[in-house]
Amino acid sequence: METMEATATTETAMDWLSTLEDKVRAAAERIRSLSEENSVLRRQVSELEEQLAAVPAAAEAPSDLGAARWEAERQEIRERVERLTQHLEELAGV
Repeated sequence: METMEATATTETAMDWLSTLEDKVRAAAERIRSLSEENSVLRRQVSELEEQLAAVPAAAEAPSDLGAARWEAERQEIRERVERLTQHLEELAGV
């Protein structure tokens, strides 16, 4: 009877150990998978941060260009109005 109990205890211990090994393997695989996913996500974040850093520089150039165009257009209109005013004054004899 002791032999049966010892065998049963040994089998229970082996089953428990086998279950533990399976859990450890599964946890190690999950850690590996998460580590790979983490690496991919870190690369994506880095790429997106670079893109975001590039956006203000690209956005400022057209804005500055737009401001320069607006100023040039404003100056052109001012000069045209001054010429028209001068022409009208000449016609009016002022």
